[in-house]
Amino acid sequence: MALIAFIQSYPYEADYGGDPEYIHRLARRLKRRGHDCHFRVTDMTRGRSMPFFRSPYAIESYSSYRMRNGVRIGRVVACLDPRFSLRVLARKLGTQMAATQPGASEFSEVEVAWIRKELRDLGFQVAVLCFGAVRMAPMLRDSGPRIIGLPSIIPGRTLGLGQDTDAIPEWFLDAARACDVIAANIDDDARALAQALPGADVVVVGMGSTAQFAELELMDGGQRLLFVGNDTPFNRSGIAWFLAEAWPRIIADLPSARLRVVGRVVQSLGPVPKGVEAVGPVGDLAAEYRKAQVVVAPLIEGTASVKTKVAEAISFGRAIVTTRVGVDPAHPNQLDLAGFVADDGNTFADRAIELLRDPVLLAEKSRGARVVFERFFSEDAAYGAVEERIRRFEEIRKR
Repeated sequence: MALIAFIQSYPYEADYGGDPEYIHRLARRLKRRGHDCHFRVTDMTRGRSMPFFRSPYAIESYSSYRMRNGVRIGRVVACLDPRFSLRVLARKLGTQMAATQPGASEFSEVEVAWIRKELRDLGFQVAVLCFGAVRMAPMLRDSGPRIIGLPSIIPGRTLGLGQDTDAIPEWFLDAARACDVIAANIDDDARALAQALPGADVVVVGMGSTAQFAELELMDGGQRLLFVGNDTPFNRSGIAWFLAEAWPRIIADLPSARLRVVGRVVQSLGPVPKGVEAVGPVGDLAAEYRKAQVVVAPLIEGTASVKTKVAEAISFGRAIVTTRVGVDPAHPNQLDLAGFVADDGNTFADRAIELLRDPVLLAEKSRGARVVFERFFSEDAAYGAVEERIRRFEEIRKR
């Protein structure tokens, strides 16, 4: 089995969200497969406003989790850079100090030297460069391990109900060329990369899930919808659009309908309309899915990438209504068996009402979600290609 380093230029696991979830689902899968998985964070201060955090992820379960300028005890991580801590204190006191944080695309010589030494000294065989760390690929090319670029989001490619963009910057292509394997998280991104990088080994690493299919627990007579989201710009714009454009039609047609908004996105909500419950973060997300007949993912803008909320809803076997932003453009009918795709408020509302009114249709879409899950969102579907590449690396190394 391979000795694998997941390299991050930022401690993504400081908070729960789609980014760390994407990384750690892959890491947990590889760990269960017998690979020796380690984490390295090249700068604890990048993008941070606090010098410590307690991770919601089991970072202590990996063979090691180290930071160049931080220390970990269990799941608690603290910064060891006194300049950063002083800057945080100064801000608390209302004074200013010169910025010490590096930019997202700026890697110091010390930072690069540290990760190169880690890779060489410990003899890592595979380095998975996560997100912004993909920029380091040209600097790590001769450090020993095979390099898998895991950018998640391909820069320059966005989706929206208005207009899409598709202009991958040259700096990213240069970084991708330095990788042995470059991964996209949806087929549409993979096709764009393959076209822009002839001869490159492009694979898809999706958002793999374990099946959590559960029987529906009807409460209050049913007619319950669910929206789950962290407090991100895309979630804020999505729920605002839904409440303005779709919810009035739903509640007028189904006065007993209820929408539960779960997650930190509720922080951005003002007074909520009738029938909407601003729940916030919960300890048992599975319980929310068990009680929801329909999951809504009203995304009106976003990156051309896999959507955690869509994958999660499907993994619970729930019927879903989303927009085309929630679907892989390479597979526009990807979610048809599990629900509906609608890009205007009235149609979105009508599809949700249709599912809530018709128990036969709802059951059909719930069964269909299981088929969609196996085809697009299971761990085998999401990670099979990258696991095959790692197996090939092992075979070559042992020759």
